[in-house]
Amino acid sequence: MRGSALGAAAGKLDSIYPESTLEQRTEFLLAGRGAIYVVLSDLDAKGRSKSEYSNGVPLEAVARKMLDMARARSQLSPDLLADMLCAHFHRASFRFGSDATWPGGNPFGNHGKFWMV
Repeated sequence: MRGSALGAAAGKLDSIYPESTLEQRTEFLLAGRGAIYVVLSDLDAKGRSKSEYSNGVPLEAVARKMLDMARARSQLSPDLLADMLCAHFHRASFRFGSDATWPGGNPFGNHGKFWMV
């Protein structure tokens, strides 16, 4: 799942999420139908053109949002839900190797248009 499809800070204090998409992904996970992989751009990521590729939402915030949605839709204990998400909801930032930034210091950005569930 492409990161910019997941949430955006949009200059607001709270991130904006595509609620219906996350609801569907949460139901998918709760039904035990597979795993979800999410790749986000690093915070403040820019391309060589200086275009913004960051949605301003850290990986931890996306994980918390999914956990909150799962808690609202499940009777499982918080520990079991956390274990389920750790096992089946995979998050990563967009990286090519051990470097923390592009040459020039800009954080890596992901402008891809790819979903995998």
